[in-house]
Amino acid sequence: MIGETALIAPVPQAEPHVADLRLRFDSRAAEGVPAHITVLHPFGPHPVPAAVLNELNRVFGRFDPFDFRLREVARWPENLHLVPTPSDPFVALTKAIWAAFPAYPPYEGRFPEIVPHLSVAQGRTVLLDEAEALLRRAVPPTGISAACTEVTLITNIGTAWEEICRFRLGESRASRA
Repeated sequence: MIGETALIAPVPQAEPHVADLRLRFDSRAAEGVPAHITVLHPFGPHPVPAAVLNELNRVFGRFDPFDFRLREVARWPENLHLVPTPSDPFVALTKAIWAAFPAYPPYEGRFPEIVPHLSVAQGRTVLLDEAEALLRRAVPPTGISAACTEVTLITNIGTAWEEICRFRLGESRASRA
């Protein structure tokens, strides 16, 4: 939906391992969405008021950056993804933003629990089977080491997603794109 926004934790460390697979199996990659773990989607309409940006900055500023690893490959009926370990810090980020903005429950409240993940492929079983075999070869045996240092607010501008603002964890100021 045009003007829709999302809060994502970019995972640039995963790009060398999943970028080609995401371009092939996940339409969001072609729309400009980087490898990421969703913090809250959908968020609110664009443009996002300055008071909301300030509150986002305040909430994210309370969290310290953290390290995690992507090694476990998992699936849902139409989604293939990598699971971050630990996942609790991502759940805490989502819950904090949801508490600050209760009108925007994660995934519109469609799912009973928050399950952080980095989507690699979306589609039917046959497509996911193909993508899973490739993903298992692409991820090193020790997994992908990564760090969450910021959350990015992105918006759908019709044919692509674009960055609006970045919020550094542990800091109290945001940088605008």
